[in-house]
Amino acid sequence: MLIRSTSLADGIRAAESAFDAVCKRLLGERQVVARILSGVVTGFEGADPDVLARECVAPDPGYGVPLSRDVPVKSSVPQGVPHVGGAPADPGVPPSRNAPTDPGPAIRLDTDDATVTEGLAVFDVRTRAVVPGTMRIVELDLEGQGKASPGYPLLRRAMFYCGRMLSRQGADVVAHSTYGALRRVVSIWVVFKPSKDLAGTVLRAQMNAELFVGEPTWDTSDVDCVEIAILCIGGDSRKHGGALGMLDVLFARDLDPEEKLTILADEYGMMMTEQIEEGVLNMCTLAEVWREDIREEVTREVTDKITRDVTDKVTRDVTDKVTRDVTQQVTRDVTQQVTRDITNKVTRDVTDKVTRDVTDKVTRDVTDKVTRDVTDKVKRETARDVLIANVRALMDSLSTTAAVALDLLNVSDDDRSVVVAALDA
Repeated sequence: MLIRSTSLADGIRAAESAFDAVCKRLLGERQVVARILSGVVTGFEGADPDVLARECVAPDPGYGVPLSRDVPVKSSVPQGVPHVGGAPADPGVPPSRNAPTDPGPAIRLDTDDATVTEGLAVFDVRTRAVVPGTMRIVELDLEGQGKASPGYPLLRRAMFYCGRMLSRQGADVVAHSTYGALRRVVSIWVVFKPSKDLAGTVLRAQMNAELFVGEPTWDTSDVDCVEIAILCIGGDSRKHGGALGMLDVLFARDLDPEEKLTILADEYGMMMTEQIEEGVLNMCTLAEVWREDIREEVTREVTDKITRDVTDKVTRDVTDKVTRDVTQQVTRDVTQQVTRDITNKVTRDVTDKVTRDVTDKVTRDVTDKVTRDVTDKVKRETARDVLIANVRALMDSLSTTAAVALDLLNVSDDDRSVVVAALDA
């Protein structure tokens, strides 16, 4: 979605940028790294997070707060193991705010990884830790992520980051074929705004080997060099406790600074250092902008819901209206068509009937007329024949002329000419 440049939008962008900086700062604290390792990472699970913070997570050499050297040392790290945590302290000393045994931030390795062919990969926090009881150094990547579905598969991105952390070790390894020296890499992702179904969950992914054919002779532990952990805060995270609960409190939007610091100290045993307190305070300051973001998101969701409901209602009404109109139009059209068909049929039938009746009448009339005419003609011809015979008879008996005979018989002028013509013939 395109967000226009407004004071609110600019404020949200600035807050997101500030949040990103605070997030990287807090995720880089050795106490935070140690509690994540203790909670979800293979080889570190169940270890005392305070011991991990002081003795296993590599310290920032530039951090100015000295570690306590006045407490009797009883390190849990065996002799001969690389000690990446600075001067150790007794893990039995209870943590407290501003304690002199503050482990400080972890070492910050280069976060930009650029190659000619693979482009630039930018990590949030890169550091190192030693697996307790071993000499194995693990390369760590800690990432803050807004959503679990940012438009691409998050697991694939995490795998890519692991691949980059492996390949950046490779120059010396490849040159001397010492692939066994590749350090294990772990990519840890903290998702701040997961979907409801993912909130309060942790996903861990590891490489594994399966014997496909034959008897096992391979040392399959060599494939354990890649591990991914995705922690989605929210939901029931605080009920779960551990690393998930600690992160949920650390990045909570509904707790004020004092509540956060108290919970982190009392429930998770964290020392409230100046850096952590400052990070927590900054996080709470950003909460107001987050709330504006939430209000805007809720407003947008409510508006979308109302828009959908209104659209559905209008669509239903329009559909009903169109259906009624179309039905009425179709009914009219069908009625008109049926009417035309019936009218045509009736007209044809009536026409046929009338035609038959008229034909019969005309036939009868013509027949009668012809009959009458023929009869009349026959009668006339017969009468004339009789008339002619009578004229001849008078002429013979009286020895008179045709004219006298015609006068004696009172023959009309029309018949007279016919009779005379017949006599002359």
